[in-house]
Amino acid sequence: MRSVTLLLITLSTVLFSTTILIYNGNVIVVDRYEVEGTKEITCSEGLQVMDVLHADEWYAIPGKKESWYDVMKNKKVKIVEELDGLEGEVVSLNPLVLKKENEAYLWDEKDKRWYIFEYETPGSTPDTLVVKSKKPVEVLYTTKGSWSVVYDIWEDGSFTAKALLPVIPVDEGNVFLISGFFERKKVEEVLMMKSAAPMREKGIEEPVEVEETKVYPLGHLKGLSKGLRVSFGSGKIKKMESIYSFSFPVNSGSFDYEKMNFSKVAENTEENGLGFPIPAGTVRFHKKIDDSDAIVNLGYVKDVPVRGEMILSLGSSWDVRVKGELLKSERYRTYTERTWKVTIMNAKKEPVKVRVVVRGESLKLLSSTIKCKERADRLVFELMVQPGEFSFDFEARNRW
Repeated sequence: MRSVTLLLITLSTVLFSTTILIYNGNVIVVDRYEVEGTKEITCSEGLQVMDVLHADEWYAIPGKKESWYDVMKNKKVKIVEELDGLEGEVVSLNPLVLKKENEAYLWDEKDKRWYIFEYETPGSTPDTLVVKSKKPVEVLYTTKGSWSVVYDIWEDGSFTAKALLPVIPVDEGNVFLISGFFERKKVEEVLMMKSAAPMREKGIEEPVEVEETKVYPLGHLKGLSKGLRVSFGSGKIKKMESIYSFSFPVNSGSFDYEKMNFSKVAENTEENGLGFPIPAGTVRFHKKIDDSDAIVNLGYVKDVPVRGEMILSLGSSWDVRVKGELLKSERYRTYTERTWKVTIMNAKKEPVKVRVVVRGESLKLLSSTIKCKERADRLVFELMVQPGEFSFDFEARNRW
């Protein structure tokens, strides 16, 4: 409960309208109510009460749902013991009920008979929430649902970005997309926000980060009960590079030619036609083929902040491969020094850009035959490789 409640303690400033937190697999709907003493609240159909913040005491009274036998009462009923070749829509398994045109066929297992009557859907009454408090409360409802994001990119760099929302049993509210899966035990930690962020002309507001979880404000939206497709970005990417990449740990052994990962890479800046927070999602690449728009490749992009690098992973390459040879390894008391030879094979007809990442704890570069970007836990080699083969050596030290 601690993390969802941390997400809600200062949400009180935005809870004058309904707030919707959409996770992967769960949706939390938050409503604010004024309470002085005891208050009964009728719950919306499709929502279950998860918790009531700031309440002295609360409990739920379950609603009632009609059975098929309740529906059958006071109706004209035809009783038969056998039916020949009945075809109908199964609307219930316990008891078995078939629907054909405007009639319901109910099989009574005890009496071994069919009851035929005018079809009507069983009615129900909603749950009632009883809350005792001397101050306003926030009711947390839960239901199933997930969000996703789709980016469509065309060969000239044009793109659109859409958030696909689940069907939510409320009509409108302030919507927040939350990366990761919902954990009930973290609900006590609540988002620190002043107000629901409005939609911008391009993109969505910068995400808030809570315990390594990103929260993307989509703004106040209507029509949530229909399952919305919300456009939050469009434009034209000015520069997008093709990169073949491969990563391996420095303390691994030699390996033969492996396929390199093929990606499209673009800087997430306004100068490059982007410049807004990019939630993780699916990427579809489009191309005109015989005057028809065809999706020629599917990829995936991780969360990308403004001024970060958008890497669109598109699969493995048959034509660009990498081989690693561990030439020497010397172990000392607290560290190991290794010498590697890396060979890139480019079977394409044109030069390709390659990125090789070497990982390791407290990694330090001692020497290299090509330029290298050095980080605390990785070495990054970027180079253009002509058709054919190219090799480079490097020596590195790391802890063991």
